[in-house]
Amino acid sequence: MPVTEKSFAPSEVIRTAVERLNAHDADGIVECDAEEVIEDWPMVGRLDGRAAVRDHFASLLAAVPDLHLDIERMVAEGDAVFIHWHATGTFTGAAFNGIAATGRRIDIRGNDYFTVQDGKIVSAFIAFDGMDYAIQAGVLPARGTAPDRVMTAVVNAVTAIRHRLRR
Repeated sequence: MPVTEKSFAPSEVIRTAVERLNAHDADGIVECDAEEVIEDWPMVGRLDGRAAVRDHFASLLAAVPDLHLDIERMVAEGDAVFIHWHATGTFTGAAFNGIAATGRRIDIRGNDYFTVQDGKIVSAFIAFDGMDYAIQAGVLPARGTAPDRVMTAVVNAVTAIRHRLRR
C-alpha cells in the first residue's frame, strides 16, 4: 500500500504535539491524533475522539493562558512512548471544569503513556498528582491548614455517619 503522508517516528509525533501545546494551538494538537483517539485523564475522565480532546485542550489553554510543558525524559519503544514532563502556568483565564480562575500558579510533574500508530496518537494515559494540582490551583486547601483540617473533619464525620447507617 503506498504511503500518502509522511510517516513520523512515534517520538516525533509526541514532540510535535507538545510543541503545538506550547504554541497554544488546540487545533494543531489534535492534528497529531487519530480520529478515534482515546485519552484518559485523572480528574477529567475519558476523552473519546478528536473533538473531545480538542475541546479539552482549548478549555485548558483558555484557563491557563501561560501554560508551558517541558519534556524532561522520553522513552520510545515500538508504538509506545512514555514521557516525564514538567508543566507550569497560572490559572488566570477562563473557568476550567466549572471552576473560576483562582489566579494561582501551577507547577506540576507527570507521566504520560502514548500509543502511536501510522503517525497518529491513538491513545494516551495522562498521570499526575491530581490532589497537588487541585491544591496549587486553589481548588482544595493546602495540607495542614485550618481549612484542610475542617474539610478532613467534615469528611470523617460524614464517613462515620455512613458507617453507622449501614449497621
